Amino acid sequence: MMFAAKTSAPAPPDPDAMTPADLRAARRKLGWTQAHLAQITGKKDARIVRMWEAGTVPIPPIAAKIVAGVAANASMRKTFAPAKKPKNRA
Repeated sequence: MMFAAKTSAPAPPDPDAMTPADLRAARRKLGWTQAHLAQITGKKDARIVRMWEAGTVPIPPIAAKIVAGVAANASMRKTFAPAKKPKNRA
């Protein structure tokens, strides 16, 4: 009896081997801005995330672990989701 292979979502990147391209792709897939990633990793502004994604500054292990962990765990996505801006009611 033959079984069709199940197709599943691609595995999240390995935080110990995350490349700048992996970081960018995972961040975008999560719907995060560079500013949001900077905020949840304790950085003051998004410029550092741009440098991580450009490969000019090494990605800190904690940033890689946060992104990979949230990407791998759907229940964590809500916890780390960007806050929604309130609608402007005139």
